[in-house]
Order: sequence, then C-alpha cells, then structure tokens
Amino acid sequence: MNKFTQWKPSFRAFVRSNRYFPRFNYPAKTALSVPKGITITELLVGTMISAILINLAYWGFAWNRQLYLNDAARNDASQTLKTVFNIVGPTIQQAGEGLDGSFPTILIRPYPIDPPNPNPPNLNPPTFPTFNSEITIRRLISAVKLPICRAVTAGNQTEIFIVDRTITTFPGCDLTDSDNDSWPDTLQQWKNYRNTNGGTVRAFIYDGIGQGEFLNYTGENFYNNLNSSITPIANPTTVETTVSAASLRVTGTLANNYTAGSSAQLLLIEERKYRLGCSDTSIADSSCPREQLQKLQLIINNQPAVDLVNKVGQFTVTATLRQDLTSTTNAKFICWAIPAISGTQTGTPTCNNDPPTTTTAIRLTNPYTWSQVDSINVTVKPKPVSSSNSSLSMSTINTLNNLQETQQFFPRNILNF
Repeated sequence: MNKFTQWKPSFRAFVRSNRYFPRFNYPAKTALSVPKGITITELLVGTMISAILINLAYWGFAWNRQLYLNDAARNDASQTLKTVFNIVGPTIQQAGEGLDGSFPTILIRPYPIDPPNPNPPNLNPPTFPTFNSEITIRRLISAVKLPICRAVTAGNQTEIFIVDRTITTFPGCDLTDSDNDSWPDTLQQWKNYRNTNGGTVRAFIYDGIGQGEFLNYTGENFYNNLNSSITPIANPTTVETTVSAASLRVTGTLANNYTAGSSAQLLLIEERKYRLGCSDTSIADSSCPREQLQKLQLIINNQPAVDLVNKVGQFTVTATLRQDLTSTTNAKFICWAIPAISGTQTGTPTCNNDPPTTTTAIRLTNPYTWSQVDSINVTVKPKPVSSSNSSLSMSTINTLNNLQETQQFFPRNILNF
C-alpha cells in the first residue's frame, strides 16, 4: 500500500476502536447459537398471567350477568305492578256510569278469606295490607230502564211485568209504540240487546234506594186485555191481538220484595270482578296456599274467570269514604269491605277511621251509599322471591320482597254527585 495513501478520518477511527476495544467486536451469531424452548420459570409465569386474565374475564362476565338478572327481575316486578294498575284503574274510573248515588256500584270484600281476626288488619303503611281482596265494579250499559208494573215478591221468579195498560197511575207502565209494531219501544231495545248477546243476559232489579239483585232474562211475554198470551202483530185489527201487558221471562230467586209503581226498576248492568286466583287450577281458591294466589283474574257477568296477570303476590283494595256528620262537619273512613246494600252495616264491622285511630273496627256513622266513596285504593305486591331457588342477589331479593305500590283511583261519583 502506498504510504502516501490517505484514509478517511472515520475509517481510521474505526480501526483504532477495534484495536483498543475488542470486547465490542462481537462474533456473528448463527442459527446453532439460538436457545431452543422456554424455561420452567417462564412457563409458570405465563400460566399465572393467563389464569389471572381468565379469572378477571369470568368475574366480569358473572358480574354483568348478575346485574342483568337483577335489573330484569326488578323490571319484571315493576311491569307486573304497572299492568295491574293499568287494567283495574280505568274500570274503577268508569264505575257507576249512569247510576244514582245509592246504587251498589262498587263492592269490596276480603278474598278468598277474611282477615284472621275480628280486629282491623294493619291499615298503616308500609306493612299494610295483610290480606287479598275482591272488588266488584258495575256500570250501566243501556240507558233504557224498565219500570216494575206489578209487585214482585221474594222467591223463584218466572216473569216480571214492565207494561200494564190497565194501570194508569204507574209512570212508564203504559205502552209506547212509536213504530206501530205492537212492541213496546223500550222492550224492543232490550230484546235486541239480548239477541246480540247470546239470547240470555242478566238483568238487575233495583228498588231505587240501594238494594238490588240479578236475574237471568231469557225472553218476553205478551198478553191481551183478556190476560191471554198473544204474539204481537203489527197494526192489529182485533182487540185480542192488541198488547195490553208485557213482561220479561226470567229465572232466578229473589231475596227481597219489590213494590210496583215505586222507584223500583230493571237495569242492564255490566259487572266486573277482579281478584287473585290460585295458580294450581286443581285447588279451590278458598283452600289455595297464600303463595299460590298469584293470578289476577277478571270475571265479567259471572262468566268463567279470565287470567290477566301472573306473578302477583298481593292484591288488596280499600275504599276511603267521606260521610257528613253534621251540616258543617264530615269524617273520613277507610273500609276493607263495603256492603252490597245501603243501610246500617250488619255483622262484623269492616271500617276504621282514616287515618286509623283505634285498634277496634268501627261501624259507619251513617248508612253507606256509593256517592260517599272518596277514592278506591289499590295496593299491589309482586310474587315473593325465595332465596333458596333464586339466582338473584340477596339485596335484590330483599328489594323485590319489600316492593309494594298503592294507587288511588276516583270513580265517576266524584263528578256525578
């Protein structure tokens, strides 16, 4: 090499560094020098990390699943309460449409059994109530009201006269036949309703002062002035075919007498009952264990019960009544049973002051009438949850078992009277 050859400064520095710092001059690695496999320590560390991650994922999933189950159970219970109120509430608000203030429009009784002692049940929140109820709600479905033209006595019934042309002193008992078909106009409307509802319907006989009963209305009878049975003929030409009296054919037994020409009348009434039925249809409600009374049922005009809502743990109804004590004072009472007829309550008293001021049941100050109803109070609880067979958390189980809601509904008497 030419001694006069000049190297770049960077190259000279490289040569010097390799001469004086040989430890930085590593040999090239080959494939044979790379270690194979992993150590037992690395395996254990990886296994521990994997186990931690899997456990975190599992507990995260389980926690989210538990949250979902708890929320779903609470939502289901809340929806049950809401559904009950949405069904029963509007019916209560329609109660008594077209009826007078003394009509037995709303009836309440413990169902299927009375509270276990003659003293009032606990009527104070939050533990109130402690029993189930049945509420009966009635409303008028036809504006046509038929008079009672011949006296009706207690016992089995076959017919009730609603037209009698031989009597002129009883209002409504004369024949009104605007279309000249020999049918009383009012009876024609009742017949049309009967025929469109299966041929037999229930008619309510009412004395006008709070007392009444149901009969089965099956048809019509017509009589001439000789009291012989006839068939009405349009534009009759002989007296034998002229309707002089008309009656409803009925079946049933009456417990009371009804005076002709008084305020007594026949009405077409729709009756709805709400109560809890047994989830086991082979057991009568009266014998059903309390925890199996969980189906809200609707019974219309004594037809077979229809199941509406399941998983209802309690259904209790009370009525808040306001009665005039004097011309300037009144009092409120809370009743867990209100009678079917007006007059002083008989038997075990079923009311207390509102709010309760005594541990003894009391009688109403004045005779009960429907127009005194201030509000109908409906309390609902969901079906109890057992901790032994539930996947819910204990806090959620306690919340559901303590869940209870009461709503007040105001029937039409608030507007009518």
